[in-house]
Amino acid sequence: MLITAMLGNYFSAGLNMRYAMLKKINYMLDEIAILLRYKSSTVYEILEHISKDERFYELDFINTALTRFNVQESFGLTWEKAVENSSITCLQKEDRLLLKSIGKNLGKSDLEGQLSTVMLEKEELSALIEASQTAYLTKSKLYRTLGVLSGAFISVMIL
Repeated sequence: MLITAMLGNYFSAGLNMRYAMLKKINYMLDEIAILLRYKSSTVYEILEHISKDERFYELDFINTALTRFNVQESFGLTWEKAVENSSITCLQKEDRLLLKSIGKNLGKSDLEGQLSTVMLEKEELSALIEASQTAYLTKSKLYRTLGVLSGAFISVMIL
């Protein structure tokens, strides 16, 4: 019974972790917009600044992209590889696709174009955040309850 209850809690926690990660990515986009708008930062300066910010410590792809950044490879490709190799397991496919598009679009156009792209990505991210919050609110209790009830059912069947 304990194992199935723990499994239910594990799946519930995964939903909560996805929501928290998406919120951190949203804060990261806010920070990128500020760096672009007020400092006209390059992609390297943006990466460097964000990697030093402790709010984004859990977003491991930032440090990976910074350490792999070089002039022979495009920033978009470096970012994409860092996102693909990220150890963040709670993100879904559409979350990773959005993250990859952030890197592909940074540094590709003038300042206003980059800001517009960041705002568009924030809107897409807001939809993902809302969906993850809804999933957490509707499914987390279900996962925990099913975990406990299936454990109880298995215990009764064994006895």
